[in-house]
Amino acid sequence: MGIASGNPAASAGKDFIPTQAWMEMDNPQIILETVKVYEGLGKAIILRFFNPFSHAIEQRVKFNFVFTKIEETNLKEEATGHITADKGYIRIMIQPFAVKTYKVQLA
Repeated sequence: MGIASGNPAASAGKDFIPTQAWMEMDNPQIILETVKVYEGLGKAIILRFFNPFSHAIEQRVKFNFVFTKIEETNLKEEATGHITADKGYIRIMIQPFAVKTYKVQLA
């Protein structure tokens, strides 16, 4: 799995271990193009993924921190659906040349 390092949730008030990978992705074809603190109410981070290929790609993402829920959103970051996690993992399917945005609500 690819590893995202750093601490995107630090400014959202969460304590992370700096050397710990906070997220892992199993498909290097998908681009994690945005990681930012959610600007609305509540403590959350926004993750935006991009599929640059002409075929649909499944991505498995593992979060190494505690979260309360994950929602798929539109580009305005308005919820469009709830994502079910299994043991810290989510599976997402991204269509060709598409962008998917998720709001991860922090515990």
